[in-house]
Amino acid sequence: FYATPYYVRVRFGKWDEILRLEQPDQRLMYANAIWRYARAIAFTRKGKAEKARAEWRELQNIASDKSIENEKILGINGMAHVLNIAAKVVEGEIEAAAKNYPKAIAALKEALKLEDALLY
Repeated sequence: FYATPYYVRVRFGKWDEILRLEQPDQRLMYANAIWRYARAIAFTRKGKAEKARAEWRELQNIASDKSIENEKILGINGMAHVLNIAAKVVEGEIEAAAKNYPKAIAALKEALKLEDALLY
């Protein structure tokens, strides 16, 4: 539940609030990844593409970290799987902001495919 405030701020477009939030403890990999996700979306919405891409790369690094291979979110879905959804959403948003609509649509379709595979 540590990441919920980041998701809420993204949902309600609180871009400046997101960018003022301090980075979570480095040991909290999921919270750090979602902090990166929120920052990437905020930077995208504020027209700061390079900063958004930098946060997206950091999110991808966490998602591909071998140490989280067996970690689960709420004991159900794999952390890497969930973070890959977030990374694809960010990719889609960045590409849409750059008016690269075919790439945006492809990334968001991949996010949808990954999300459809989640266990509920």
